[in-house]
Amino acid sequence: EAHRLFPFIAVWDDHEICNDAWSGGAINHNPEKGEGDWATRQAAAYKAYLEWMPIRESTEAGIHLYRTFRFGGLVDLVMIDTRGLRDKQLAGSDATGLADPRRTLMGSAQESWLFDQLRASQRAGTPWTLLGQQVVFSPISLPGTRVTNPDAWDGYPAQRTRVLDFVEREKMRNLVILTGDAHSSWGFDEIGRASCRERV
Repeated sequence: EAHRLFPFIAVWDDHEICNDAWSGGAINHNPEKGEGDWATRQAAAYKAYLEWMPIRESTEAGIHLYRTFRFGGLVDLVMIDTRGLRDKQLAGSDATGLADPRRTLMGSAQESWLFDQLRASQRAGTPWTLLGQQVVFSPISLPGTRVTNPDAWDGYPAQRTRVLDFVEREKMRNLVILTGDAHSSWGFDEIGRASCRERV
């Protein structure tokens, strides 16, 4: 009934495959216990997702859930996948590993595509650009602590910095990042990074 009444723009979480999934496996995927080959499991999960969710299948090979929706002249919604294409999560205490600039949450092809979409929205003069994705983008700092969530963008800080640098370099206006997975409501403001907001 909800799908009949309202349009859905869906993107998967890691639980569609296995908890804390990444491009090459998951923390609780155990081939040695008879759970099979990861690539086979991932492909089957992606196929089932496309069959059961209200989403148009891409003509691109492999997992391809990222796409853009334009709502007249008001909003461009750029949807990305931060679950199926990412590198393996590292421990939050592994500062050297986390800082590796090669680590990716989106993959290089999707990063290039994202920058093209954001640039096109900016050049078209669209009043609002929304970036829809699955995990908390902003760093979370609580009084007296610095929380690191390696399952979110905190686990891929070099790629987050590249996104923020792009937003600043392109002087992006009115970019709002929409985030899921936190099971709570948050608001973040990336001060000094053009006009960038995150809603969780």
